[in-house]
Amino acid sequence: AVEATTAVEVTTTAVEAMTAVEVTDAIETMDELLSRDGELIKKLMAAHGAKDGSHLTSDEKPLVEIFPHGSNCNLVNIDNRDNKMQWVVSSLFQIPPLVYMIIRNVGAVGCLHLRAVEIRRSNPALKLQPIDGTNKIVQGGHIVLAFQTNWGKMWEPDLAIVFHFTDDNGQQFESFRLLNVAHEPCDFKISYADVNHMTGILQPEYMSHRPDIEYVVPAPIPLDCSNEKGVYETYRPLEFSYQYHYPSYFRKLSLANFDSKSLHKPKLIKKNKELCDFLQKGLSMDNYEERFKCMLWLQEIEQEIECQTTNLMSVWLCSVDQYNLSTYQLKPASNVQLGFSLVRGCTVFVRKAGQQRPVYRALVHSTTKYKTVLRVDESFGEMHGINVSVDLQFAYNRRSLIRGHIALKLAHTLNHILFPCKLNQSAKPEEEEPLVFLDERVGNNAEQRRAVHAIVNEHSAPSPYVVFGPPGTGKTTTLIETIHQLLRKDPNNRILYTAPSNSCCDHATETLLQHLDTNDVVRVNATSRDGNTVSATVYKVSMVHPLFKTFTIFQNRISEARVVISTYQSAGRITIDSWKLFDEPAFTHVFLDECGQSTEPEALIPLFSDAMVVVIAGDHKQLGPVVKSQQCLSENKLFHGMGLDLSLLERLTNREMYKPDDNGVYNPLFITKLLDNYRSHKAILQVPNQLFYDSELRACVDNSVTEKFANWSSLPSKNLPLIFHDVNGKQRRDSNCSFYNNTEVYTVRDYVEKLRKELSVDAEDIGIIAPYRAQVEKIEAMLSKEFGVWSTGLCVGCTEVFQGDERPVIIISTTRASNHYNQKIGFLRNPKRFNVAVTRAKGLLIVIGCSTLLSTDPNWGALLRFCKENQCFVR
Repeated sequence: AVEATTAVEVTTTAVEAMTAVEVTDAIETMDELLSRDGELIKKLMAAHGAKDGSHLTSDEKPLVEIFPHGSNCNLVNIDNRDNKMQWVVSSLFQIPPLVYMIIRNVGAVGCLHLRAVEIRRSNPALKLQPIDGTNKIVQGGHIVLAFQTNWGKMWEPDLAIVFHFTDDNGQQFESFRLLNVAHEPCDFKISYADVNHMTGILQPEYMSHRPDIEYVVPAPIPLDCSNEKGVYETYRPLEFSYQYHYPSYFRKLSLANFDSKSLHKPKLIKKNKELCDFLQKGLSMDNYEERFKCMLWLQEIEQEIECQTTNLMSVWLCSVDQYNLSTYQLKPASNVQLGFSLVRGCTVFVRKAGQQRPVYRALVHSTTKYKTVLRVDESFGEMHGINVSVDLQFAYNRRSLIRGHIALKLAHTLNHILFPCKLNQSAKPEEEEPLVFLDERVGNNAEQRRAVHAIVNEHSAPSPYVVFGPPGTGKTTTLIETIHQLLRKDPNNRILYTAPSNSCCDHATETLLQHLDTNDVVRVNATSRDGNTVSATVYKVSMVHPLFKTFTIFQNRISEARVVISTYQSAGRITIDSWKLFDEPAFTHVFLDECGQSTEPEALIPLFSDAMVVVIAGDHKQLGPVVKSQQCLSENKLFHGMGLDLSLLERLTNREMYKPDDNGVYNPLFITKLLDNYRSHKAILQVPNQLFYDSELRACVDNSVTEKFANWSSLPSKNLPLIFHDVNGKQRRDSNCSFYNNTEVYTVRDYVEKLRKELSVDAEDIGIIAPYRAQVEKIEAMLSKEFGVWSTGLCVGCTEVFQGDERPVIIISTTRASNHYNQKIGFLRNPKRFNVAVTRAKGLLIVIGCSTLLSTDPNWGALLRFCKENQCFVR
């Protein structure tokens, strides 16, 4: 059976004789009141000149009652004073389930007529079904309304449903309900016989330990491939996906939030206690694998829930080629609904809309922001033609998790790296030969020079050497210089350089190729990566199958290269997927750049290369790993400060040998902190320098970069290229619960216009940071409307997009606003997010936000005080 729970919190208000504009204004104003006292809502309604449509009679008794009903509904927590209720809906074999409302005439003399039901949002979480029978409600009688729910709308706040009534005397009034709709799938079981009917929430096939589910499976061959080898290179064996799955009891404990009070079976309660007691212990080599294995399982459960709640129902596929009915494209209107990333080779289950069978197992052939192409068996096209409406179910790609599990199983061989100690290395380095630096800037910088010497002369080996690189201090430049010095010192040195992202790896590749031959460098890419997104320089040193044009691995090419460059995950293709590929240690040195951005299991993947020297670089004061499961966070009771959001870099810097002494000095045998900032004007750098780097950073930016902005006539304080623009707009949420603020959108537009006209700033020199996706979209739409093609050069994105990036001008729209009922800033409170946002600007930083709200946070408050003290604050 399939069990799924939908929780709908309903706050009830009503309004008489309001125009459409007044209704909309009331809804928006009530955004922050839904969970508060009903009296506040009544005051709000009175301020709008509105009357509660449920209290129109002289004796203050309601005319109508509206409440949920049905065999699949449970009604709890009714509060008649506040008109609040909790609506819980359970469904059995209905996808998505129907929910019901009863409208009862409890006060009107004669009959009430329901003229219309209006849902004030396109593609809402609820869709009214045709009314069965009459819409007339006699006194004491009722009618039932049915609503179809939409599993794809996982969370939708402030969904307004307006009910239009007329009584026997012709008097009209409207009542409306404001609903917060949340779909919360609970634990479920499903038989294999039901899976291939695609009834209920379709369970991905990897959730079975026995791959015996029958699907119509396509030959997974790309358009330009024609043999079995190409299939293997592109998609790899499907059996890979059945490895390292979590035990069934673990999912139940996770969904109960590891709370024994929410469990009923004695076996589960016992398991829960044993697990919690185990996780109470600190991290050690003895429990290393088991602790991190639990975190990866929690991540997987969260990913599964995300996939299961993003089904696409009744969307259109159209054939890419009318003569090739095995390749289909999601139509643009359908593709926009995808709320998560797909990569080449991902599994998608497809059936014709409205039919239970057959179910086809399609594969993602290619995907971009605006187009997704699926490969499906030709029998699908022969049966349904070139255009067909389908239901889609996505399956989570487990490859990255499986590599993490394999790395954990082998982690016992890395004790000297994961738990290093001073006894692992020489107490004092021997005399060192002077180095001739290829990059003079590195040779002239004391800290960078010290780091290069320490790595080349293996001061910390076999313990890892840490390069602590705050923003703009040339961390990657230091690593590139170190690689050149290692190759110059010993031609037999072989180096594996890794980083979390393709952009970082591509940048390192292009920089190294300025002084190395293309035969010396190899760039390892994921099979799923689109070759069209790779620059010509990087593509030239990438391994590409000559026939299939997909990225691959050639053993001889890896063995011959002096430098191999890869993301952490793709490094698994030569360290884990191809275990024992090399007869002798593959690399002498391995570099983990931007290690603070990856989870620890992911950072382990490049380390299985038998390298004698390990270099870990990054800044643990900036954004850390992306963790989907809240249960994996360090602040969670389960992991006590040692969660999945704690990177390997940050954990190592908390060990005694990597900490500064009482005078703030680091041990140069193990760690170097870079201090010269070559990016930002000193005024921009001052606050984050004080908050995160003990005021040790030195502003060394070229004056030619900042002079133009320091002399800008629109600066409130001359020679201080920093502005805090106080704006208290109205924050709202879109259908996906993401915040936006139109007042700040217009303010961003005004500043962009000024920069164009007064300073002739190019679009490519402006970066705009907003913490919420909805605000990013609003800003992009506004700038595109105002500036046309010119705006395509602007970079607009959330904070994560700008990590590692920089622009001459940065504009930050903080989005959140303050009112009497709201004093929360959400994840703006994250100090690492703040640090990244305010350290991206070279010459000019403009912060737009609500000073009243931001002053409640210590970091934003410090920036606000600095701006006020230095006359950089404007309204």
